[in-house]
Amino acid sequence: MLLCDNQDECDSAAIDSLNEGLRTGQLCIYASVFNGDKSHLSRISSKITNYQVNIEKGNLVIIDFLHFCESARVSNLTPFEQLKVRIEQLLRKRISEGQSDKVLIFLPMQLDFCLSIAILTKALIWKAGGMTLISTG
Repeated sequence: MLLCDNQDECDSAAIDSLNEGLRTGQLCIYASVFNGDKSHLSRISSKITNYQVNIEKGNLVIIDFLHFCESARVSNLTPFEQLKVRIEQLLRKRISEGQSDKVLIFLPMQLDFCLSIAILTKALIWKAGGMTLISTG
């Protein structure tokens, strides 16, 4: 877990981690409660290497995590299960195309979202492949 003093620090950590993951051929997932905010995505996307190309090729997935947190608060884990299925499908496709089976999930969070993080980590367990979960608090 990375500790950030402010949102700019957290954004910088996300950008650095995602760019490194993309550089090494990993499936990179950026799940943030701020991804529904167009100004936040604009700031982040302009600093991620080949942002649009990586989105289109399926190397980079952007998730608005606010919905997941709201669902977890009312004990609805369906979005997490759907995300698990989606990531597994992306991984199978990548592997069949000879790409890396490594996944990097960058999840900036507020302390009150810790429950959602725990649920996400539990929901995302694969029998094969590697996953790196980087969260900030």
